Amino acid sequence: MNNTEERFQFPDDIKRVTAGPGGEVFLIIGKEKTAVLDCGMAFCGERLVENTRKALGGRTLDYILLTHSHYDHMGGLPYLKKAWPEAVSVGAQHAQNILNKQSARNVIRELSLAAGEMYRHSQQQLSEYGLEPEDVTVTYDDRDVTVDRVAFEGDRIELGGLTVQVLETPGHTDCSISYYLMEKGILFLSETMGCLTPDGDIMLAMLKGYKQTVRSIEKGRKLSPDYIIAPHYGKVSDFLTKDYWNSVKAMADGYRDFILDRYRLGLTEDAIYGAFQAKYWHNMTRNQQPLEAFEINGRQIIKAMIAEQW
Repeated sequence: MNNTEERFQFPDDIKRVTAGPGGEVFLIIGKEKTAVLDCGMAFCGERLVENTRKALGGRTLDYILLTHSHYDHMGGLPYLKKAWPEAVSVGAQHAQNILNKQSARNVIRELSLAAGEMYRHSQQQLSEYGLEPEDVTVTYDDRDVTVDRVAFEGDRIELGGLTVQVLETPGHTDCSISYYLMEKGILFLSETMGCLTPDGDIMLAMLKGYKQTVRSIEKGRKLSPDYIIAPHYGKVSDFLTKDYWNSVKAMADGYRDFILDRYRLGLTEDAIYGAFQAKYWHNMTRNQQPLEAFEINGRQIIKAMIAEQW
């Protein structure tokens, strides 16, 4: 089995309904209820609805579970809400607060349009999902960009024979949530707990600081899931899962030490970012994240690490 096949090997009641590049989307099918976990990008929202409808096989969509409020994770939300108006969107209190602001909705739309334009010119990436440039559109109603039900630590969503438990895992954002499928021992990570490159290397974006991130990592370690599904990636290999929490904690420590060692030597934030980019934006991450996005995240990580030490 090659790496791609392993990433997308799931039990029969979990379907990959990802519609385009930029974000993975999974459908969990219980005996009584169904739930989509994350929504991917807005530019392929229509195709997401098609994929989800096909995977549902005539059933309805009951829940839309959001790991956080970034546009590449909830861009398809309004398309799903239009197709299934009764579906309940679930997210953190902070996510609800953000998405209720028109200014935030405006930013989400702007970023979604920019992403759509970028991918419209990437025929190879589109073709991997059966998309053509003319399929790339961003047309939705802002009123459908909302969190209907606020989720808190320990909340459970019953699907019938399958139970999804909520874990608050801030660190990437204040609204980051991970979801644990209890009967299967599967943990769907928020980005706080790490993203993987196609080659299986861990990346982190500790936008809210090291301490929150490590607390969330340790929460995952304590849970000790049998299987891990990582955002933007899929199922983590059994080999990496065995030592995953040590690996992601070591990555967090490495980011922190790299930044603070240079700060204590008197380097400016610009100089620290230059060194950070040279070390971490290598060939594997270039294919996952444009430099512009890497720089925004990198500079925020540096600011968070410096501010947190006081």
